[in-house]
Amino acid sequence: MPNQLNNPMRKQVFDFIVTFKQEHNGNSPTIIEIAEACGFASKNTAHFYLGILEKNGLISRPFFGASRMIEVTGGTWNPPTT
Repeated sequence: MPNQLNNPMRKQVFDFIVTFKQEHNGNSPTIIEIAEACGFASKNTAHFYLGILEKNGLISRPFFGASRMIEVTGGTWNPPTT
């Protein structure tokens, strides 16, 4: 299987989501937070990359627009321990 994160923008979005979840007790970022962190001029660009990550099995969302419910399904993510 080819590396799903070989595109720098995909990797940036994925890494931001993972880091955000680690730093925020497992909570996911919003579309706006993703767009701002990745330097996107539009929320639509963030939606586009989330769709690609989801299609490639790296994240899952229960429904379109559920940004606070992004689940990391690709790679390894360990929730914070308390």
